[in-house]
Amino acid sequence: MKLKKVLFAVLTFAFVLLTFSGFKSIAADKTATYTVTSTSAVTTENAPDGTSETYSSTYSGKCQLTSGNSMTLTLSGYAGYKVTGLTLSMKSNTSKGAGSLSAVAGTRTLASIKDSKFNTSNWNGAWSTKYVNITPDFTSYVVGTGENIVITIAATENSLYCESFTITYDEATLSDYVTTSSTKSSLRVDYDKEVVSINDYTYSLVTDVTSLADGDKLVIAAKDYDVALGSTQNDNNRAEAAVTKLNEGASINFNDNSGVQILTLVASDTNFKFYTGKGYLYASSSSSNHLKTTTSTSNANSIFSITLADETGVATITAQGTNTINTIKYNSSSDLFSCYAADNTNQDDIVIYKEASVGTTEVNSYTFTTVKIRFGGVITTSLYNELVAESATFGIELSTNSNFSSSETKTYTMTPAVNGDNYQWAAVVTTPVDKYATTIYARAYVVISGTTYYMNATNYSVNSIAQYYVDNAATLGITDTGMLSALAEA
Repeated sequence: MKLKKVLFAVLTFAFVLLTFSGFKSIAADKTATYTVTSTSAVTTENAPDGTSETYSSTYSGKCQLTSGNSMTLTLSGYAGYKVTGLTLSMKSNTSKGAGSLSAVAGTRTLASIKDSKFNTSNWNGAWSTKYVNITPDFTSYVVGTGENIVITIAATENSLYCESFTITYDEATLSDYVTTSSTKSSLRVDYDKEVVSINDYTYSLVTDVTSLADGDKLVIAAKDYDVALGSTQNDNNRAEAAVTKLNEGASINFNDNSGVQILTLVASDTNFKFYTGKGYLYASSSSSNHLKTTTSTSNANSIFSITLADETGVATITAQGTNTINTIKYNSSSDLFSCYAADNTNQDDIVIYKEASVGTTEVNSYTFTTVKIRFGGVITTSLYNELVAESATFGIELSTNSNFSSSETKTYTMTPAVNGDNYQWAAVVTTPVDKYATTIYARAYVVISGTTYYMNATNYSVNSIAQYYVDNAATLGITDTGMLSALAEA
């Protein structure tokens, strides 16, 4: 029975929708200083209206941190402000003191210093027993609704001291709201699903050549790796395919979708041929490591002798024709099977498995009819109204180049449409099967007074976005992850 379905899901990632609420009234010097007064309190100067702070330290000294202790300043109410910098007033012991710094807003890292000594360039570059200003590299950020700014200093060596934290901030402009937003991505798939039966094979290790007979179904595998000779014939060798080894290699398991080559044995006395369904394996060279397939029934290089080493089953399979590079081995460094000189010890041993049982398993088979990736921008209604008042225009850039500089870059101008409490605009890319692995880079933009402001770019291929859905199915509420797995692997 076939079922026709449509999947449509939206990736949210760490996107924070900013609510524009007009410009803020701020202090003239645009700084807010928080000075430590105890292990649980700070005094504030020039803090923006509507903000608040909490402070705590795990050490008993007011400004001091010994090894294993930390201090944390949490700032609330900064939504709609653009924070632009951080200055710490700090000192160390005479020749000691080490630790780390973290400053985040929501899920965005604004500044960080990895665990290091105070006299390294990460911190001050020298020991200091007097308070000095520490200004870590800082990423400007418009704080989103519900986000707190959390600044933590953690000491790993006695002692670090911090007497104050200073935040610089500014009023957020329309362009700030655009450039701190992220381009969103989604995938739409139209598909048919059919339940089909596939064969599930168990093959047993062959340890006695006399147990082989004409018409047997065989698999050639690597002795020490979970791979077998695959059905893909490369120019000069055979690809590997994964198998599951059972009972310490006494048997293997695989199914129709594994890519394992099942060989039909053509046996006459001590001469053997391996029929693939399209031809016979043969050693094709005396000068190169080649294993090919021939349709000729009289090619002497497709006739092999087989010897097996006691109970381990290590097989020596050697072609009997005139070509002298003629012994099948596994090349683990190149993930392939080919022919090598009989005395070549650089390649890996092989073994032979013989069909023991065949079962069936019902699986879902998918046929994709239309696959589309959608890239777009989303802004609040209030921000949209402000932008329209400035005669702003909207669009999307799509490219196959991360720098958006290739000839494949395309620009789409469009008018946002209302969607609930927000406005959104998007470009849709219909993707054929042979382009599922092609990465598309996208960035939504807004043009304000002739200047283009880009949202944070994103990039996805059909395969990678499908894999994201598989990995996050529970969070995204997606149930048909089998279809997504098939799409990611297509």
